[in-house]
Amino acid sequence: MPCSLFKGWRKQATLTTFVPRDGETKYSGYCGFKAKPRLGVFNRKKYYDWTNFNSLHLRVRGDGRPWMINIFTDPYFSHQKDDMYHYFMFTRGGPYWEEITIPFSKFFLCSQGRVQDRQFPLWLDKINTIGFTLGDQAHGPFQLEIDFIGLLMDRAHTEEFAYEQYERNTKF
Repeated sequence: MPCSLFKGWRKQATLTTFVPRDGETKYSGYCGFKAKPRLGVFNRKKYYDWTNFNSLHLRVRGDGRPWMINIFTDPYFSHQKDDMYHYFMFTRGGPYWEEITIPFSKFFLCSQGRVQDRQFPLWLDKINTIGFTLGDQAHGPFQLEIDFIGLLMDRAHTEEFAYEQYERNTKF
């Protein structure tokens, strides 16, 4: 049973790969946005607890470009503040809505934009916010419409983590 986080959002803009000569901008060709983090009393962080669910369910309509879904968790240590989990979403394009279900076990850990060697499952008890990134370096207009984002408990999905863990420095 999906539990809607938010409904109805549309983004239509133009992506440019031109780097302006302003002395500050170094990179171009990507666009990102994320939902505002929830705040509690006295502006304290308030988290989503997704432990009762195992999949993210979206109803989107895109223009055929690849998007990256970003899930931000609260770090347990200060040096993990740039850690987030990613998964790629490929939209078909066209006038029809598409429903996408992504198991949480498929999300992979990145820090400062780089995939980490040691992967850990997504921390579902301290979800801070969710975001989307377009980074295909293709110049021109883009469009993404989100009808809803929900959570799903798929009883048929039993995988806990999709990526292999290798032991390092093992003794033979």
